[in-house]
Amino acid sequence: MKTRDELTICGIECDRCAIYRTTMFNEALSTETYQTWQKDFKKFWNIELTGSEQLRCRGCRSDDKDEFYGFKLCPIRKCCKTRNLSSCGLCPEFSTCKQHDITEGRENLEKIAKTEKQHRSE
Repeated sequence: MKTRDELTICGIECDRCAIYRTTMFNEALSTETYQTWQKDFKKFWNIELTGSEQLRCRGCRSDDKDEFYGFKLCPIRKCCKTRNLSSCGLCPEFSTCKQHDITEGRENLEKIAKTEKQHRSE
């Protein structure tokens, strides 16, 4: 299991993301992946992607400038930055948060919290 710091702020594994892998490891971005992201940007953020350069991501924990358009629009990242949290799993309101709706991320952060709790009680 990955640690909280090896995941995105919301708990997703960066290294499984095509956009991250394209940026960090110079892997080719398939036309199909670009088109999927193009549809998602339009659907979720009403943004028209005009080229693959808009899909550069070094991870939301990166100290680099916000290259990825999604960062500027991500309510989870914004919330954590406002609260000065490195992960939404550290927020006292995490278990009841309605903003975090990414199943994979929530499950990862819940597993980590359970493991951390077990280590504290030992």
